[in-house]
Amino acid sequence: MKLKCIIVDDELMARKALQKLCEQHQSIELVATCVNAQEALAILEQQEIDLIWLDVEMPGLTAFVS
Repeated sequence: MKLKCIIVDDELMARKALQKLCEQHQSIELVATCVNAQEALAILEQQEIDLIWLDVEMPGLTAFVS
């Protein structure tokens, strides 16, 4: 069984580095890369995701709830 994952990061180089790491593991299926939390929420509403690579400090919504 593959883990379905998404990458959420506003920095292009970070997204590319994480994507490259995901591609090296047969047990990970990269479903999408997102530039912000709004894009990630749209993906999460459409399908089940097992793993999220998440930048915790991004413009707009962050990973922290106040």
